[in-house]
Amino acid sequence: RALKDSLSRLSEANTVFKNQVQNLLAENEDYKAKMLAQQEQIAALESTKKNLSEKVDVAAKPRVGPVIVTPTYQKKGVYIPIYKAKKVERLQVSFDVMTNKLTEKSVNREYLIRIIDPDGIVLSTNNNKLSNSDDVYTLKQSVTFNGTAQKFKLNYTQSPSYKKGKYKVELKEGDEVKQTFSFDLL
Repeated sequence: RALKDSLSRLSEANTVFKNQVQNLLAENEDYKAKMLAQQEQIAALESTKKNLSEKVDVAAKPRVGPVIVTPTYQKKGVYIPIYKAKKVERLQVSFDVMTNKLTEKSVNREYLIRIIDPDGIVLSTNNNKLSNSDDVYTLKQSVTFNGTAQKFKLNYTQSPSYKKGKYKVELKEGDEVKQTFSFDLL
Protein backbone atom coordinates (compact mmCIF):
# COMPACT_ATOMS: atom_id res chain seq x y z
CA ARG A 1 0.00 0.00 0.00
CA ALA A 2 2.79 2.48 0.92
CA LEU A 3 4.47 1.71 -2.34
CA LYS A 4 1.23 2.33 -4.20
CA ASP A 5 0.72 5.67 -2.39
CA SER A 6 4.28 6.64 -3.08
CA LEU A 7 3.87 5.72 -6.75
CA SER A 8 0.67 7.71 -7.05
CA ARG A 9 2.32 10.77 -5.39
CA LEU A 10 5.27 10.48 -7.72
CA SER A 11 2.89 10.13 -10.67
CA GLU A 12 1.04 13.28 -9.59
CA ALA A 13 4.34 15.12 -9.08
CA ASN A 14 5.46 13.92 -12.52
CA THR A 15 2.20 15.17 -14.07
CA VAL A 16 2.60 18.55 -12.34
CA PHE A 17 6.22 18.68 -13.50
CA LYS A 18 5.19 17.81 -17.10
CA ASN A 19 2.55 20.55 -16.98
CA GLN A 20 5.14 23.05 -15.74
CA VAL A 21 7.54 22.01 -18.51
CA GLN A 22 4.72 22.40 -21.08
CA ASN A 23 3.88 25.87 -19.69
CA LEU A 24 7.54 26.87 -19.77
CA LEU A 25 7.88 25.64 -23.37
CA ALA A 26 4.76 27.61 -24.35
CA GLU A 27 6.14 30.74 -22.62
CA ASN A 28 9.46 30.17 -24.39
CA GLU A 29 7.65 30.06 -27.76
CA ASP A 30 5.81 33.30 -26.85
CA TYR A 31 9.09 34.98 -25.93
CA LYS A 32 10.69 33.77 -29.17
CA ALA A 33 7.78 35.18 -31.19
CA LYS A 34 7.97 38.50 -29.31
CA MET A 35 11.75 38.62 -29.80
CA LEU A 36 11.41 37.98 -33.55
CA ALA A 37 8.75 40.70 -33.79
CA GLN A 38 11.04 43.11 -31.94
CA GLN A 39 13.97 42.21 -34.20
CA GLU A 40 11.80 42.90 -37.26
CA GLN A 41 10.71 46.20 -35.72
CA ILE A 42 14.35 47.10 -34.96
CA ALA A 43 15.34 46.29 -38.55
CA ALA A 44 12.50 48.47 -39.87
CA LEU A 45 13.52 51.31 -37.55
CA GLU A 46 17.18 50.98 -38.59
CA SER A 47 16.13 51.24 -42.23
CA THR A 48 14.01 54.31 -41.46
CA LYS A 49 16.89 55.81 -39.47
CA LYS A 50 19.26 55.29 -42.41
CA ASN A 51 16.82 56.94 -44.84
CA LEU A 52 16.26 59.87 -42.49
CA SER A 53 20.01 60.27 -41.92
CA GLU A 54 20.56 60.45 -45.68
CA LYS A 55 17.81 63.08 -45.96
CA VAL A 56 19.32 65.10 -43.11
CA ASP A 57 22.74 64.91 -44.81
CA VAL A 58 21.21 66.24 -48.01
CA ALA A 59 19.33 68.95 -46.11
CA ALA A 60 22.49 69.94 -44.19
CA LYS A 61 24.40 70.86 -47.35
CA PRO A 62 25.00 74.54 -47.98
CA ARG A 63 22.53 76.32 -50.25
CA VAL A 64 23.49 79.25 -52.41
CA GLY A 65 21.32 82.32 -52.82
CA PRO A 66 20.99 84.17 -56.11
CA VAL A 67 24.16 85.31 -57.86
CA ILE A 68 24.08 88.96 -58.92
CA VAL A 69 26.54 90.69 -61.24
CA THR A 70 26.74 94.47 -61.32
CA PRO A 71 28.85 96.21 -63.99
CA THR A 72 30.60 99.22 -62.42
CA TYR A 73 32.98 102.07 -63.20
CA GLN A 74 35.01 104.26 -60.90
CA LYS A 75 34.06 107.89 -60.39
CA LYS A 76 35.88 109.93 -57.74
CA GLY A 77 37.14 106.79 -56.00
CA VAL A 78 33.68 105.19 -55.76
CA TYR A 79 32.43 102.38 -57.99
CA ILE A 80 29.05 103.20 -59.53
CA PRO A 81 26.80 100.77 -61.47
CA ILE A 82 26.71 101.37 -65.23
CA TYR A 83 25.42 99.35 -68.15
CA LYS A 84 27.27 101.02 -71.05
CA ALA A 85 29.78 98.47 -72.35
CA LYS A 86 32.48 101.03 -73.17
CA LYS A 87 32.49 102.53 -69.65
CA VAL A 88 32.44 99.30 -67.60
CA GLU A 89 35.70 98.88 -65.66
CA ARG A 90 34.87 95.81 -63.60
CA LEU A 91 32.11 93.34 -62.78
CA GLN A 92 31.10 92.95 -59.15
CA VAL A 93 29.81 89.43 -58.47
CA SER A 94 27.91 88.82 -55.25
CA PHE A 95 26.22 85.75 -53.83
CA ASP A 96 25.18 84.40 -50.43
CA VAL A 97 25.57 81.03 -48.82
CA MET A 98 22.34 80.67 -46.85
CA THR A 99 21.94 79.77 -43.15
CA ASN A 100 21.33 76.09 -42.51
CA LYS A 101 20.57 74.99 -38.94
CA LEU A 102 20.93 71.32 -39.86
CA THR A 103 24.65 71.63 -40.58
CA GLU A 104 26.58 70.17 -37.66
CA LYS A 105 30.18 70.13 -38.88
CA SER A 106 32.12 72.46 -41.14
CA VAL A 107 32.06 71.67 -44.83
CA ASN A 108 34.52 72.96 -47.44
CA ARG A 109 33.05 73.89 -50.82
CA GLU A 110 34.52 75.49 -53.91
CA TYR A 111 32.29 77.61 -56.11
CA LEU A 112 33.20 78.53 -59.66
CA ILE A 113 31.68 81.56 -61.33
CA ARG A 114 31.56 81.59 -65.11
CA ILE A 115 30.70 84.82 -66.91
CA ILE A 116 29.90 84.08 -70.54
CA ASP A 117 29.99 86.98 -73.02
CA PRO A 118 27.47 87.47 -75.86
CA ASP A 119 29.71 85.43 -78.21
CA GLY A 120 29.58 82.41 -75.85
CA ILE A 121 33.17 82.79 -74.62
CA VAL A 122 33.88 82.39 -70.90
CA LEU A 123 35.63 85.49 -69.55
CA SER A 124 38.84 84.42 -67.86
CA THR A 125 42.24 85.85 -67.06
CA ASN A 126 43.91 82.86 -65.44
CA ASN A 127 42.92 79.66 -67.24
CA ASN A 128 43.79 80.07 -70.90
CA LYS A 129 45.84 76.84 -70.86
CA LEU A 130 42.77 74.58 -70.47
CA SER A 131 41.54 72.83 -73.59
CA ASN A 132 38.05 71.91 -72.33
CA SER A 133 35.81 75.00 -72.20
CA ASP A 134 33.69 73.38 -69.45
CA ASP A 135 36.70 73.69 -67.10
CA VAL A 136 37.24 77.40 -67.78
CA TYR A 137 35.98 79.73 -65.07
CA THR A 138 36.01 83.45 -64.39
CA LEU A 139 36.31 83.47 -60.59
CA LYS A 140 36.77 80.85 -57.90
CA GLN A 141 35.67 81.11 -54.26
CA SER A 142 36.49 78.57 -51.53
CA VAL A 143 33.98 78.47 -48.68
CA THR A 144 34.16 76.84 -45.25
CA PHE A 145 30.51 76.46 -44.32
CA ASN A 146 29.48 75.89 -40.71
CA GLY A 147 25.75 76.62 -40.98
CA THR A 148 25.86 80.42 -40.70
CA ALA A 149 25.03 82.77 -43.55
CA GLN A 150 27.97 84.16 -45.49
CA LYS A 151 28.04 86.92 -48.09
CA PHE A 152 30.63 87.09 -50.86
CA LYS A 153 31.54 89.96 -53.15
CA LEU A 154 34.13 89.32 -55.83
CA ASN A 155 35.43 91.64 -58.53
CA TYR A 156 36.45 90.71 -62.04
CA THR A 157 38.37 93.03 -64.32
CA GLN A 158 39.46 92.31 -67.88
CA SER A 159 41.89 94.36 -69.93
CA PRO A 160 40.02 94.75 -73.24
CA SER A 161 36.68 96.51 -73.00
CA TYR A 162 33.45 94.59 -72.62
CA LYS A 163 31.19 93.87 -75.61
CA LYS A 164 27.61 94.98 -76.03
CA GLY A 165 24.99 92.27 -75.57
CA LYS A 166 23.58 89.77 -73.12
CA TYR A 167 25.97 88.14 -70.65
CA LYS A 168 25.17 84.90 -68.87
CA VAL A 169 26.50 84.05 -65.39
CA GLU A 170 26.70 80.56 -63.87
CA LEU A 171 27.60 79.69 -60.29
CA LYS A 172 28.79 76.08 -60.19
CA GLU A 173 29.73 73.62 -57.48
CA GLY A 174 31.64 70.80 -59.13
CA ASP A 175 29.77 70.02 -62.35
CA GLU A 176 26.39 71.18 -61.03
CA VAL A 177 25.10 74.66 -61.87
CA LYS A 178 23.60 76.05 -58.66
CA GLN A 179 22.49 79.51 -59.84
CA THR A 180 22.27 81.48 -63.08
CA PHE A 181 21.96 85.17 -63.85
CA SER A 182 22.07 87.35 -66.92
CA PHE A 183 22.61 91.03 -67.62
CA ASP A 184 22.81 93.27 -70.67
CA LEU A 185 25.45 95.79 -71.59
CA LEU A 186 24.43 98.53 -74.01
